[in-house]
Amino acid sequence: MQGIFDTDFDKYTEDAVALFSKAGVSTAFENLEGFPEDWKTNPEAFVRFVREHHCPSFIEYGEYPFVTADEIKKALRIKSALSEMLDQLH
Repeated sequence: MQGIFDTDFDKYTEDAVALFSKAGVSTAFENLEGFPEDWKTNPEAFVRFVREHHCPSFIEYGEYPFVTADEIKKALRIKSALSEMLDQLH
């Protein structure tokens, strides 16, 4: 399993545990050997388990259907320019 997120790992994990718990959703992780049974009430155990079993990725792939690489690069340049402009307003 690979997860990509744009925030602090601990905050991301705590938020995920809270959302799963609130929605009453279980996770496929529950089938993993050694996964904490109390993960819904013990986010620290969830974090510890993931950190102990983390493997760095050697390649990543993202797909954006019907969008070219040039369109993605252009969108990122526009986003950067817009962010810079908004920063100058402050």
